[in-house]
Amino acid sequence: MVGALVGMCFYVSGTVFEELMTDSLKAYFGVDTDEELRNQLLKDNEYPLVPLPRCGPLFTTKGVLFQYQSYEITSYANGMPNFILPYEQLKPYMTETARRLVFGPSASKTLINRLHIGISKHKKVVQI
Repeated sequence: MVGALVGMCFYVSGTVFEELMTDSLKAYFGVDTDEELRNQLLKDNEYPLVPLPRCGPLFTTKGVLFQYQSYEITSYANGMPNFILPYEQLKPYMTETARRLVFGPSASKTLINRLHIGISKHKKVVQI
């Protein structure tokens, strides 16, 4: 599947996946309860369903990075919320195409290994 665009369609929606997103945002904001998280979000958000970021996911060596833009879910003062969900944690919610891309049958061709190779070729690496 050369040249395929992999966006938010890489996952299969589900309650547990939404809980992973919610728990990750709680960690970002340093809060424990749903009410505390609700207080951090803009009022026009449909909570408790945390929306997916408008920007597609980014695949890193550690997992999938979800990045919200300014004012997407919270005020500018709260920054641009982001978090990484490890591949193994996301595996049950990935589509078959995404699983093959990340965990493929040939270890030398998996996305994770290609990311390691790509990063080692560049001197400047941005840590998230």
